Amino acid sequence: MTMKGRFVLAVILSFFCLNANAQPVTISPDEEIINLNAHLYEWKEERELNASNIVQELQRLNWQKVGGSYNKGYISDAYWYRLKLTHDHDSPQLRLLEITYPLLDKIDFYVKTNGRATHYSTGDRRRYNDRPIHGRTFVFPVELAPNVVSEVYFRVQSASSHQISTRLWSNDAYIKYSNEDATYRAVYYGSQLMLIIFIFGLYLLMRERVYLLFSLTILGLLTLQAAMHGVLFQYVIPGFPLAHEYVILTSVPFILFMMLWFSSDYLNLRQRHKRWYQAYRIAALVVLLVFISAFILPYRLATMFGVGLSVPVTLLTLWTGIRLWSKGTKTARLFTISWAALLVGCLVTILNQLGIIVIPGASQYSIPTGASIQSILMAYALADRFQKDRNDKVRAQEARFDALKKQRDTEREMMRSATRNQLTGLCNRQVFEEVLSKHLQRSGHESLAIGLWHIEGFNDYHKTLGHESSETLLKTVASRLSREAAEISSIVRLDRKDDIAVANIETVTFGCIFKDLCREETLSLVQKLADILHEPIEFKGLSIEFAVRSGCAFSEPGMDVSTLQRHAFIAYGHNLPNEQQVTVYSAEMDSYSPRRLTLMTELRNALKNDQLKLYFQPQIDLKTNKCAGFEALIRWTHPEYGFIPPDEFIPIAEETGVIREVTTWVLKKAANFSSELESLGQRITVSVNISAENLRDKDFVTEIDELVKSGQMSADVLILEITETAAMEDRETAIQTLMELHADGFKISIDDFGTGYSSLAYLDELPVHEVKIDRSFILKMQENEQEDTIIRATINMGHELGFKVLAEGVEDAQAVEKLKKRGCDLVQGYYYSKPKPKAEALAWLNEFDG
Repeated sequence: MTMKGRFVLAVILSFFCLNANAQPVTISPDEEIINLNAHLYEWKEERELNASNIVQELQRLNWQKVGGSYNKGYISDAYWYRLKLTHDHDSPQLRLLEITYPLLDKIDFYVKTNGRATHYSTGDRRRYNDRPIHGRTFVFPVELAPNVVSEVYFRVQSASSHQISTRLWSNDAYIKYSNEDATYRAVYYGSQLMLIIFIFGLYLLMRERVYLLFSLTILGLLTLQAAMHGVLFQYVIPGFPLAHEYVILTSVPFILFMMLWFSSDYLNLRQRHKRWYQAYRIAALVVLLVFISAFILPYRLATMFGVGLSVPVTLLTLWTGIRLWSKGTKTARLFTISWAALLVGCLVTILNQLGIIVIPGASQYSIPTGASIQSILMAYALADRFQKDRNDKVRAQEARFDALKKQRDTEREMMRSATRNQLTGLCNRQVFEEVLSKHLQRSGHESLAIGLWHIEGFNDYHKTLGHESSETLLKTVASRLSREAAEISSIVRLDRKDDIAVANIETVTFGCIFKDLCREETLSLVQKLADILHEPIEFKGLSIEFAVRSGCAFSEPGMDVSTLQRHAFIAYGHNLPNEQQVTVYSAEMDSYSPRRLTLMTELRNALKNDQLKLYFQPQIDLKTNKCAGFEALIRWTHPEYGFIPPDEFIPIAEETGVIREVTTWVLKKAANFSSELESLGQRITVSVNISAENLRDKDFVTEIDELVKSGQMSADVLILEITETAAMEDRETAIQTLMELHADGFKISIDDFGTGYSSLAYLDELPVHEVKIDRSFILKMQENEQEDTIIRATINMGHELGFKVLAEGVEDAQAVEKLKKRGCDLVQGYYYSKPKPKAEALAWLNEFDG
């Protein structure tokens, strides 16, 4: 005996030894059909059985009784089933055991009689011709010896619904049943095909898509039923189990997609009920995604998606029909009844598939019954529609003139809609720009200006009041502004027919064009309209007052529409909400110049191409008259624009996020300079400027620590300079970061001290080593006694708090002497040296200290 034979025999003999107390089913020769579910026992397979441990595993099996119709729904587990059969007749009996659910993936079937074991392997994942007995369900021959207990075991595993219903047939009874079943199904499928051909014939005659869609829907339903009943696999694709699987996976979303498309066309939702039409479009998109997922997702998940989606889609279709029926739409009556019949059939099948309800034969007959009723009713409805359509065409010929007139009216309305904001009814941005362009072309004869008003924080009202209420509020505001502007003759009319002078440029941004006015008159009118928007509105018991930004821009010779609009947008962008004065555009406001855009693009390249340079300016100790340190200052010489001041490109670096790379570059260059100083025996400090963005960077402290650990620089010689303003932008984060840097041994210096936030209020919270008096105070010190007092107070305060004090901008010996008398610790400025490249700075140091 082969190894495989021994394995099979071991399985059967092991099963035979177990649960001997289970009573066998005694079969009478006269019994033609027996339902075996009440006699089934089951065991859930906990692990894969193999030849090495199968006997030991099976000896410990605990078989559970199974009764009635059996449905576990969608599970991935494999189950073993067992039953015992015997008969008391003198001669052998041949019986046929049928597993009635045709969509089980894998079935291993074992029969043991008189010590002889027979094994069959089938399922809808195997070719149809591999079945021991050909039929749309799974049928296995069972030979029963006289007065001998035969044992039947079968293992089932399926990605589809796990349903087990077993019947034992006599050979003649099964043949009779099979023939009758085939006849019934032939009649059913034939009648459905004839209906499909009939509806498709109506489509060819009328060329209306609704007939084609319904014929495809019925075809999809018929294909799904044939697949679920095993007929498709039996007669159409017996050699292609994978194709059969994909038919099942894709037919449900295909039916749902066609059903949505057909229902939308049949009920004319696109023209009559746009909201429902949008809902149908969204549902169709979801169904299409499920259809695509059938080729990607696992079989079980794809099946559950398709089956689960059929409920809400069918309910949506049914609900649409009920709503339209209740509103008197005649076409919705038969539509609703027919889809209700199909829905009931689908729901019964789905709930049976999922194991929620157990109805024998539900998976086989629920959908066919519902589909038959639905098809007959809808066929009648479409035939009636066909007759009405023909009559309508005759009447349409007689009413062509009226239709053409309505078409022209519709086109005019569409043209009007294309030029108006759909919510406020004001002219839209396109009209505003067209009118502005025409006036700019003849601006040599008139002065032009545009005013813009933007309602700040309107989204808060939207969230508070809800979508519909906020829209009503916006329409009220727009109407008030339009009425006021219509009374001002110097505002250009955007639509003379309706006397509209205001454009709804963006959702909550409005604009007007002013002509032939002086600057003061224009600003006065812009402010007047801003005040109108700012006036409180009584709305649903609330007094609502808007914050409004307003801006104005005046035309210049040769200016185009885009530039003038951009100027106005920049102006209102610089205007604070509720500011009492209109902001007028000026060139200083324009941070969006071509030069700035170029620098934003090229700054990162400048880092990579070594266009940035680091200069060093010495800091002198007034007590020893020795160089105590250097401040590292970054410089950028652009190939086209030449020298770019740090005040110009550092904000760009912060805005674009390049500041982190810039700071890293400066730190490495400064560390290199510090190393060279130490190699010359000069252990002095190097100060590096850092920005608020660096303080918010969670990796900044780690990056500096790694620089020190690499040996390029000592923490005690590196001073990190930050302005008061930068330190207070995000106060808590800045203080935390500076505390961590201080704990790691780094020194902190406050740059431009006295020009930012209230220094006395926050200074004691920062781990400061040094404060730098801003150069603006030093330059005025000689001529302004008040500035001298401020400097003296700052130095004294710094010393009281334990800080060193450094004065910037020292340019003459008189300032040096005065600062020395005041007790200033360090000075920095052109009097000693301008910022120099590294080599020149080292040469200067050698000469100064020498």
